[in-house]
Amino acid sequence: LAVSKLTPNQFHKVCSKQQSSGKAFGQPQCGDGTSFGFFFSRPLQKKENSERILIEFMGGGACFDQGSCAEMGDYLTFPYKFNDFVGLSCSEIAQGVENGDDGEDKFPINMLCAKQIGDVDFTTYNTIIIPYCTQDVHMGDNEMTYYNNDGDESLTVYHKGAHNMMSVLRWIFKNFKK
Repeated sequence: LAVSKLTPNQFHKVCSKQQSSGKAFGQPQCGDGTSFGFFFSRPLQKKENSERILIEFMGGGACFDQGSCAEMGDYLTFPYKFNDFVGLSCSEIAQGVENGDDGEDKFPINMLCAKQIGDVDFTTYNTIIIPYCTQDVHMGDNEMTYYNNDGDESLTVYHKGAHNMMSVLRWIFKNFKK
């Protein structure tokens, strides 16, 4: 779906597609093998532009052996709680961060797209939020099977952060020609 067809001022989930096996960095997926996707929002129509793009990378840790990857297991899958962003604006999400229903932060993310910092008004930017689900600092290109010290337990992790990032960049280049 073309960016111009998406409703402004609300987040949409964009599901990344697997590319042909010969395409470099064409296999986006999360660390546990689940599908990767990202979130996109256009600014309000009165602020709409095609020249400003804000990319927010979710943070997290990294894993590099069976123990650290097992400990980070919840962060190796797509963060489905972020599906709650779909249909909400940046300011609604930022309000959720400040005023969670249970007194806790409702969304653990700093919504730059709802802020103005100095002379930069991020509310005028097209915003992309890239979930972190590969534990490779968004740069991995490997499938690893990690074994515990005894060699009797294994965990396979798809460190495909570079593939995920390339799927986002391909989408940007397709939808923002300038």
